[in-house]
This record gives sequence, structure tokens and C-alpha cells, in this order.
Amino acid sequence: MNAADLVFKTSNGWSGPNEAMRINQVGGIGSGTSNIPAGYKLVVDGTVGIRETYVKLSGA
Repeated sequence: MNAADLVFKTSNGWSGPNEAMRINQVGGIGSGTSNIPAGYKLVVDGTVGIRETYVKLSGA
């Protein structure tokens, strides 16, 4: 963990705080994981529900 990261933790009352989300010093967001590879803006370890999305291809 980098000291500059912003970390959000949750607890169910029985087990100690568990990391839920992290924003690293370059703006990458990790949900369900603390491992955000260089160059990634969003990393999710789990199921994602998306109602609508927009994809812009670079160079297009």
C-alpha cells in the first residue's frame, strides 16, 4: 500500500475492517482489490452491474 492511496474499509462487526475500495495516487480506482496495475483507471474484482455504457475507441 502506498501512503498516498485513499483506502475505504468496511466491517460487519465480527471481523476486522476489510478493504472495500482504493483510489491510488494517480487516480486509479480498485473495487474489491488493492492491486491496480499501472495504466488502469478502474479495476473490479467481482460482479459489475451496468445499466448503460459508452465506449470511445482511441483514434476513432
